[in-house]
Amino acid sequence: MNRRKFLKISAATAGATIIGGGTLYTMSKDSDPLSPFFDATQKVFLARFGDDLSATLIMETKQAYEALFPKIPYTGGKENIFTEWLNYGAYYLAMFQALSARGHNIDDAGALIFETYNVMADYPRWFLSIVGCFKYGKKYEEKLKDAAAASQQRKYPEDFVSSFIAGDGKNFDYGLDITCKRHRA
Repeated sequence: MNRRKFLKISAATAGATIIGGGTLYTMSKDSDPLSPFFDATQKVFLARFGDDLSATLIMETKQAYEALFPKIPYTGGKENIFTEWLNYGAYYLAMFQALSARGHNIDDAGALIFETYNVMADYPRWFLSIVGCFKYGKKYEEKLKDAAAASQQRKYPEDFVSSFIAGDGKNFDYGLDITCKRHRA
């Protein structure tokens, strides 16, 4: 699988998770919006490590995430489209911490994260295509452009500052040049 295909699957999976998980979260605020990530990771860990170790790794990942979550800087909450990315990053950092405590390196963690996305993308192709278009279509691209422009105002002290990069639509759809504004003193 090449990088572009992986990114498309990741985007569609995240969209399905957000659409499905977001709806459920709205209905029941006691639910965990990251539970689809934990569930998929559990399946990957179970296949790789067996019952006991996978249960331990999931518990340690959840504990590490709970410890990291309060340290995530406030970047505008739902007002900022990039907030969810910080949450995902904290989740995968927690996953890496649980794995590295057992001797796994960054390459091992990356492979397991990739497998987790494959498990989350285990839906019919037509469904992923619809979700991907709904979540990551032209409207999403416009939201990214607007969010990048808004980030230039530096409203939140620890937010990222980004610039939108238009693509050619064939080899490169679009991108963001993202920096942390605290990078310079």
